[in-house]
Amino acid sequence: MSPQIDDLAAVRRIVLKYLGHWPVRVYLLDSRTRGGAVPGSDIDIALLPEGDMPVDWLAGLREQLEASMCFAPSMY
Repeated sequence: MSPQIDDLAAVRRIVLKYLGHWPVRVYLLDSRTRGGAVPGSDIDIALLPEGDMPVDWLAGLREQLEASMCFAPSMY
């Protein structure tokens, strides 16, 4: 597997594990969806809760991503 696919697979595992019991839609955005990602491309995801969520749910996911390997999520 290429580093890009490995990174995407790792992010997918973390997000699905963390959000597994909450009703949240997860969308992959930008160059990864168009097939134009290059080495070093970021991984952009959008999260759309479909129900009530704990106040700190997004902070918890961010902590999980930061704790794994070298991901440094940005929140916009």
